[in-house]
Amino acid sequence: MANYSTIRGSGSGSGGGVTAYANYAALPTSGNSEGDLGFTQDTDALYVWDGTAWDRVDSGDESPVILTDPPTTHDLDAGGSTTSISMAAQDPEGFDITYGIAYKTANNARPVQLGADTTINQSTGAYTFTPSTNTAHSGTFRARLSASDGANVTTRFVDVELDFSMDLQYLVVAGGGGGGGAGGAGGGGGGLLEQTIASTDRGRTYSITVGAGGTGQDGWFGSATAGADSIISLSSGSGFTTVTAKGGGLGGSNGGGGGNGGSGGGAAHSDAGGAAVRDPGRGVYPGSTYLDQARQGYDGGQASVHYGAGGGGAGGVGANANQGAGGIGAQSSITGTATYYAGGGGGGGGTAGTSNAGGTSSGGLGGGGDGGVSSTAGTDGLGGGGGGAPKDYGNVGKDGGDGVVIIRTTATALSTTGSPTVTTDGSYNIYKFTANGTISF
Repeated sequence: MANYSTIRGSGSGSGGGVTAYANYAALPTSGNSEGDLGFTQDTDALYVWDGTAWDRVDSGDESPVILTDPPTTHDLDAGGSTTSISMAAQDPEGFDITYGIAYKTANNARPVQLGADTTINQSTGAYTFTPSTNTAHSGTFRARLSASDGANVTTRFVDVELDFSMDLQYLVVAGGGGGGGAGGAGGGGGGLLEQTIASTDRGRTYSITVGAGGTGQDGWFGSATAGADSIISLSSGSGFTTVTAKGGGLGGSNGGGGGNGGSGGGAAHSDAGGAAVRDPGRGVYPGSTYLDQARQGYDGGQASVHYGAGGGGAGGVGANANQGAGGIGAQSSITGTATYYAGGGGGGGGTAGTSNAGGTSSGGLGGGGDGGVSSTAGTDGLGGGGGGAPKDYGNVGKDGGDGVVIIRTTATALSTTGSPTVTTDGSYNIYKFTANGTISF
């Protein structure tokens, strides 16, 4: 059977009128004149040749049905990666669907928020957007997604946004102070600063400095050292300034006072001759005699004869001798797991055969008294103070723990140096630095 026949002779086509075709696929794609009419017998639909293609003539049939509605809003990836949304449709009469897109812009121009034309998968109805990487192109545009069966069109509207700002939460912990020797005091925990910034610019590079823990005193002579500062710095950009957490104060030894720092070091025991009790180190907080600014930690504990006090922690003061436990650290869940940071080191010279506790999980244990339990170091990556040495048992104070810098954000870093550990917590990316480096967004 022929795939077409002329059924009325008044048209301009080669058949002289409307030509009936056995099926839609048989409509000729050449040899037609504009205005030619074709009727497909398999679908009972009328088409007109517009000079380049067959357009279906609307006869009141049903419009395409949207099977998968697209979201009403969509965020482009400010990091430059493509993103996609879907609008799957079906024609009730079985016609093929053609998907399209238009913009609410002058002359339907491509919005500046897009770095390339939107691509459409005509098989699935997936629309893929390529964002601009120019920060000046922040903004929103409205897109009209369409599904056509050749005669009727069904549309949906999506508001698309390109935003180069991002949320950023940081935790900056400095190195803990070293513990004092020979019945010495515990070192102070590293200074701790934590904050969430609701909106800061992308397109910036942050420099990261991770402070090392201070060294413990080796024997009767010399001195322990303070922990080093941890820093996040940014030369320019909104919503952020340089953040500096101060290193923990050193633990006193041989009758010495504690050092000032993020948290103060504990004061050491007085000598056997009964010299005056020494002052503990001061932490960083409003009204402190050390640094009057946002709180980073607490003071160390007060000493007494023969015993060292605990170093201050980010969450509390160090205990006085001779029960000289280190001050408690501060708890944070920035990684998704609740963890204590920057506990103070325990004081040395306590009851024989026992040890003075460090501040939670991060500060080092203070050494026991004459019978001797050795002190321990602060925990690296948590900024704990080092434990003070036991009296007449090794006499060596222990090192403070190295600090840490952690950044938590829904954004994805473009690049990093310093080999941070990268983990996720829900939609958040977590970058943990235990060595100096950089991070760019």
